[in-house]
Amino acid sequence: MVSHRGGAFLWPENSLEAFRNTLSLAVEQAECDVHLSADGVPVVIHDATLNRTTEGDGPVAARPAADLAATRLRGAGAGVPACRCWPMWRRCSGTVRCNSRWS
Repeated sequence: MVSHRGGAFLWPENSLEAFRNTLSLAVEQAECDVHLSADGVPVVIHDATLNRTTEGDGPVAARPAADLAATRLRGAGAGVPACRCWPMWRRCSGTVRCNSRWS
């Protein structure tokens, strides 16, 4: 079983809530996508823009990480998480795959 985008059908896509809940499942792989913020911080979000998955709009790469953290994910009580928020991956039972989405 793969937890794609943190189990997007069960919890808000790519949210800390989704990945925390994923850790309680016996998954073979947990997958996420990573983009760079304007200040070069890797953040966990699938799309290059904020429009579909957050209450914000515009390119992820145009906003600093602090602004992204304050941009609420749709259906979640939190903003776009930075990769530095993810030490929980050490507890994952399967493989963790982060797809970098920058060139």
